[in-house]
Amino acid sequence: MASLPAEVLARARDVRKSYGVVKALDGVSLELREGEILGLLGPNGSGKTTLIKILMGFIRPDSGYVEVLGMDPYDNPDVRARIGYVPEELALYNSLTPKELFDLVARIRRLEPAAYARRLDLLVSSLGLKDRMDDLIGSLSRGNKQKVAIILALLHEPDILLLDEPIVGLDPAVARIFKELLYEM
Repeated sequence: MASLPAEVLARARDVRKSYGVVKALDGVSLELREGEILGLLGPNGSGKTTLIKILMGFIRPDSGYVEVLGMDPYDNPDVRARIGYVPEELALYNSLTPKELFDLVARIRRLEPAAYARRLDLLVSSLGLKDRMDDLIGSLSRGNKQKVAIILALLHEPDILLLDEPIVGLDPAVARIFKELLYEM
C-alpha cells in the first residue's frame, strides 16, 4: 500500500528578487514537505539568505509565489511564531544570561512551564551549554552564542526550522550533536 505524500509546509514558485541591478533570486522554486530536510547550496551572494528572509516574511519577493504553512509569510506575520529561525548574523541580548533570555522567550511565547523546563534541559544538555547558563551572553564565545540561537529556535517546537549557516562557530562534536537533534526532530 502506497503512503500519502507528506504535507507541503513551504512552497516558493518562480521567486525573483533584485537589489537594484543585482539579481539575488531569478526564478527560484522549491517545496519543503513535513519531515524533510532541505539544504540550499551555492556560493556567497547566490541568494540563499535572501530566500530564507522571504520565507520568513521579512522581505517581499519582486515576483513569484510564496506560501509557508498555508499563508503568505509577508502578509501574515503570525506565521513566524510557528517557525524556528537561526539567522546568519546573530542578534542576541548581550546584557542577559542565556537562562534569562530563554525564560523571557518562553514567557513571550506562552510556553507551558513544565514542558518548557523539560525542553530547555534537553537542549542545553545536548548542546553543552549547561555550565554557561548564568554567564552574560556578551561574554560568550561565538560558538556558545550560536548554541543560544539554536536553542531559541528550537525551544517552542516549531513546525518549520529555517537555519542560515547554523553550525558556524560550533566545534565538530557539537555540530554532529546538533545534526543528530535535527534528524530526531
